Amino acid sequence: MSCNKEYATVCEGDSYFWPLTGAYYTAKVGTDTYTNPLNVKDTLFLTGIELPKISIGTMAVTCDDESTIRIPFTGTTGVADSIDIAIGTNNYIGSIVGSDIVFTRAAELVAGDYSAVVTIGTKGYSCNQVVPVQFSVALGGVMYRKWTDVLFVSNADNLFVTYQWYENGLMMAGETKQSLYRPEGLPGLYYCQLVTTDGKTLTTCEQAFDDVQPSRDESTQPAKVRSTTLYDPMGRILQTRPNQGIYIVFEELENGETRAYKIGIYE
Repeated sequence: MSCNKEYATVCEGDSYFWPLTGAYYTAKVGTDTYTNPLNVKDTLFLTGIELPKISIGTMAVTCDDESTIRIPFTGTTGVADSIDIAIGTNNYIGSIVGSDIVFTRAAELVAGDYSAVVTIGTKGYSCNQVVPVQFSVALGGVMYRKWTDVLFVSNADNLFVTYQWYENGLMMAGETKQSLYRPEGLPGLYYCQLVTTDGKTLTTCEQAFDDVQPSRDESTQPAKVRSTTLYDPMGRILQTRPNQGIYIVFEELENGETRAYKIGIYE
């Protein structure tokens, strides 16, 4: 009787069907060399390819002025050299850069929260891991600082109806105004969670404000003012005649820009 040898490479957990004298016998990955007990001269040399496996933790956040989306991961095993990202009906090709899955942020990925399905594979084999992923695109260009102690969220189009400020990743209790006043300065990381008129929740891009810049005298800039709002130092809109003290004037201009400045009222 002849000695039949066969070599095969399959994915971890898959089965290989091995023909022998008209019948099929199953060899499973995990056994390096499988010998059919009915005929010791027919041997299958089987190589198992370890499945690529990763672990993705907390939701990743990307700012909408960045060109790529980065999703951090840990716990990689196997060979992960094929990355496909499905978001709704759209598909994107990713790559692994360090400990991040990276893919180009397309124009349709505007500010908001997203659910994706990431398929991590080994090229040439059907060794795939499918991982559900959550990520968020944050809103840039709407939060800015005036002086060294005040942050504002621009709302020229009246899109936002509620505000919640965060400092160093922690919610700031009671800080739910369009502006944030910190008399001790702004030596941290800040962002604001916003709810829009259609009920969508967005967050501004997180920013650090640990440098000191002088305020500009914007009163000389020629621009027509569309609306003016007066705030007290705690960020509350002033509804009555102001008393003596320091106030913040927030102006929305007809060209879409906004500006803010302090005024002092004294008797």
